[in-house]
Amino acid sequence: LGDAKQEHILVPAQSVGKIIGRSGEMIRELQSRSHAKIQVDHHKHTGMEQQKHVTITGTELAVTKAKEMVLFLVANPLMDAMQSINMLVEDKLHGGGVWGSGPPYPNLPNMGQNMQPTDGRSC
Repeated sequence: LGDAKQEHILVPAQSVGKIIGRSGEMIRELQSRSHAKIQVDHHKHTGMEQQKHVTITGTELAVTKAKEMVLFLVANPLMDAMQSINMLVEDKLHGGGVWGSGPPYPNLPNMGQNMQPTDGRSC
């Protein structure tokens, strides 16, 4: 992996369950869609136990996609994780968004931040 890149981000500890998902379903989905490896370190002490380290490894584009997906989940705690990711990917594919551009997302409700569930479902 000559052009592999690794990036570390901190996420709120309460978001880890949403990132991993039931039985690891969401983290596998994020890895499949981004083509990056995503690891949550449950043991590393940050000095702030409210934060967890997430390591993302892959090509530059894969890391960019995975990071944006993870941060999008964190920014939308009330939304169903799969619904959130589907909205983000749809925006990137058909709304003209560029991976790595981050918020605001003009084509998404509430600019893609703190979106509210529309069909009664939540995390």
